[in-house]
Amino acid sequence: MAFRLGRPRRHPGAARARAGRAGADVVGWLDGQTERFRQRIEVVAIDPCAAYRRAVTDTLPQAQVVVDHLNPVRLANAAVTAVRQRVTWDNRGRRGRTIDPEWTNRRRLLTARERLTHQRFQAMRNSCLDADPPGQILTAWIAKEEFRALLGTARTGGHRHDISHRLYRFYTWCANADIPEVTRLAQTIEDWWPEIEAFCKTGITNAKTEGTNRLIKDVARRLQVPQPRQPTPTSMVLLHSAITPEHSQPRDDARLNSKSRYEPPWQSIQ
Repeated sequence: MAFRLGRPRRHPGAARARAGRAGADVVGWLDGQTERFRQRIEVVAIDPCAAYRRAVTDTLPQAQVVVDHLNPVRLANAAVTAVRQRVTWDNRGRRGRTIDPEWTNRRRLLTARERLTHQRFQAMRNSCLDADPPGQILTAWIAKEEFRALLGTARTGGHRHDISHRLYRFYTWCANADIPEVTRLAQTIEDWWPEIEAFCKTGITNAKTEGTNRLIKDVARRLQVPQPRQPTPTSMVLLHSAITPEHSQPRDDARLNSKSRYEPPWQSIQ
């Protein structure tokens, strides 16, 4: 979570960061700040979390809540993956394999259109159509790209007419697609639309805060001292060996191999 203070900035970004994953953590940290600091907060960038949104709106009624665009794009990619997996299971009755064209193009389906060359895009399109003649996979992929185009209005100034036009195209495509995963994606975007619209207009994200948190966690992992491996207690080994069923024990004249069950010596003592 990142807070933007109301002071002149050449490049607006994250002013404060708060550790924790519950709304109570946010409320507790804000209550510990001065009243002047809380009044200066104008924008709060969060992940799509209802607890965060409720905590910010209750504590900072004057602040505008913005949803970082990374997580909505991740939801769109998850919808494409869910459609691909369902289509594979319906058509083949199993999970995807390397011999399946839709599985070999799974990473291309999650790649932005502008990052795909013409040859790779044509190969992905033809392979998906061969594996899925109704075109559900490509329909979900187009819905993802329409949503990315909607978020892309933040780079062009976030004008109201551009946002309205892209939002209409996204909702229309999802409604005409009539695919459960795509419909669920559209409903999620509708639930968080005020915060997503705020991102399109302001372009503020918590990317710097997330990057700093990742570096801190990476350094903490590297500084951890490896603990020596503890030996297994002998009682646990004896207990595991003693539960061997009688019917599965090898015969006296049978030859033991790597897959044969081991019979402890004390079990053969009468």
